[in-house]
Amino acid sequence: MIQNLFDELKFFHAYPTKELITTAELFGQIINHRVIDGVIINIGYKCILDALTGKEKMNEFGRVAL
Repeated sequence: MIQNLFDELKFFHAYPTKELITTAELFGQIINHRVIDGVIINIGYKCILDALTGKEKMNEFGRVAL
């Protein structure tokens, strides 16, 4: 499931807002509770940081994930 979530990263910008927020909450909780570690958690952090510097919709994803 987590692998699929990371595979979907490239499509997050196309998600409807409600689903994007739900995905951001899940994404943030996975990172916050350290369900993943090593290189994968670094990819997760990078995704959030990239989202925070992106367009308004992705910025919201990054804010919620944090």
